[in-house]
Amino acid sequence: MDLKRLRTFVAVTELGTVSKAALYLRISQPALSRQISDLEEGLGLRLFDRLGRRLILTAEGEQFLQDCRSALRHIDSLGERAERLHRRQSKVSCRRSCRNSLNVFPTCA
Repeated sequence: MDLKRLRTFVAVTELGTVSKAALYLRISQPALSRQISDLEEGLGLRLFDRLGRRLILTAEGEQFLQDCRSALRHIDSLGERAERLHRRQSKVSCRRSCRNSLNVFPTCA
């Protein structure tokens, strides 16, 4: 199971059909269907009931959706946190290099 499949699963549930999700994710419908099938097979769960072109979440699918959303929110927040830390580190590096460049001439005591 990887993040791509989790995001694909969430997109399908939110958009309701494979065709809409495929357009949104910019992948082919067969590729998206294969990802969902692989996810279900890997988990050993049936996440959807298929009614024509519509996909209806099973009870297991509903629970998995909640867990996926929670996990993806957490992962997104980790990315944001890493970005903030990187900006803070860049500012510290800039301050140090600016200070070093200002101390070109030794001070006389």
